[in-house]
Amino acid sequence: MLATALDFPQFLANSRQALEDFFIKILPPPEAYDNADPRLFAAMSYVVLNGGKRLRPALVYATANALNCQDLTAVNPAAAAVELIHCYS
Repeated sequence: MLATALDFPQFLANSRQALEDFFIKILPPPEAYDNADPRLFAAMSYVVLNGGKRLRPALVYATANALNCQDLTAVNPAAAAVELIHCYS
């Protein structure tokens, strides 16, 4: 559980941190782009690590929490997908 329903600001902070940690984990390191322009990694990092409120992923985590999901890391891909679609649009 990320936080209780009565502690909404803490829930948002915890869900934001969970998503940031997941993005850092899945973003390939700069060394993975042998022949690519180094600006590619910088651009990818900027897009996924730009901060923000991250309300949409928090809704994914809240839904999982409401459904008594014991392992909220299991919904990281869904939370990330929702946030990336928002960033894209």
